Amino acid sequence: MGILEYEVHNYKKAIAHYKRVLETVDPVYSHKNLFNDLAESCYLDKQYGESLKWAKEQLKHIPDQYESLFFSGVGYYKQGKYDVAAKFLEQALNINEVDKGLYSLNDLRIRKRLYKIYLKAGEHKKMLKVIKEILAEEPDNKKSKDLYR
Repeated sequence: MGILEYEVHNYKKAIAHYKRVLETVDPVYSHKNLFNDLAESCYLDKQYGESLKWAKEQLKHIPDQYESLFFSGVGYYKQGKYDVAAKFLEQALNINEVDKGLYSLNDLRIRKRLYKIYLKAGEHKKMLKVIKEILAEEPDNKKSKDLYR
């Protein structure tokens, strides 16, 4: 049921269904991505603290899961922990480089989040490198061009 609620963008109900599953069965054996499904639903419902909680739980079982690394990075970013957030997002981007093509549409999403982190953390060299990577992927996007000004 959680997946059905997720598909129609009813994230609060999806979260409730996933949590009921957690109460009744061992999530590691029942569904290896249950924690990640919770993390993603919480993220989409803008419950970033909860998203971080479930992403960290997922990473205990699958330490290099791209999505959970992303949700962890966003969660730490929302808490103002930019160094930690950057490490998670950089790790997700590194996994993406290894599995090029599988997640390539999400590279841009990570790079744009890293841009915000580096800007807030005062990491100007890293920020400029990321802006150039964003522009390489989106050379005609006005918003991306405006990052470079």
